[in-house]
Amino acid sequence: MQKRICLILVLLICSLNTAVRAQTDTSATGGKKPREKKPKEKVRPLRNLKDTISTRYDFKWDKEVRKNAIRVNPVSAFVLIGNVDYERYISPLVSVNINGFFGSNRIYTDVSGRIYPTNFMTAGGILEFRFYPWKKALRGFYVAPYLQYHFYRLISTYEDSYDPVTQNASVSRHKAQIHMGAAGGVAGYQWILGNWFAINIFAGAGYNYYQWNTMGSPQDRFTTRSLGVIPYDIRGGLSIGIAVK
Repeated sequence: MQKRICLILVLLICSLNTAVRAQTDTSATGGKKPREKKPKEKVRPLRNLKDTISTRYDFKWDKEVRKNAIRVNPVSAFVLIGNVDYERYISPLVSVNINGFFGSNRIYTDVSGRIYPTNFMTAGGILEFRFYPWKKALRGFYVAPYLQYHFYRLISTYEDSYDPVTQNASVSRHKAQIHMGAAGGVAGYQWILGNWFAINIFAGAGYNYYQWNTMGSPQDRFTTRSLGVIPYDIRGGLSIGIAVK
């Protein structure tokens, strides 16, 4: 009997000690349970930036297939030429890209206080067959052979002679047309951000053939060889636009 009473007293003393310690810990933390320390995550700036952009602008980064892209060349606008691309998905490996451009301008020349205009017009197109080696057409690296046609027209007014006594000038108009054909290849890379914003960069080279026709007096025709023009062409540029299904 005495042993049982002693055992009960020991258990009561242990319970009281545990309760006192718990009360002391709670009081030290302001009545709240202490927070467990979480392991620190590694800082990944690029991943964090990507998550921020995706959340803020509702971008999707799941690489959905886009079968059509329409782009413009912002650099051409500085020389008053409109330049538009249309790219069509054929298969994961192949796409077709059609480029068209047009521009016109007028330059004025001052000859002894007399102004003479020169009108300039250009138009043309480029056909490309793009091959995406990683089979993600419209995204990533590509190579493409191309065919190009370019047309120029130049109409200038200039002074043949001037009589200072009568102040009369003899004026002539000169017309010229240039036809240019080219074939070559380019390599480039295209990003489609958020599955709609397309950015395309490219560079390449090709072989040109020129034919220059002059109209008026005198009339003549020149080719690449007779003009001594270097028949090699270097292409490069940047285009931006939208990509849709």
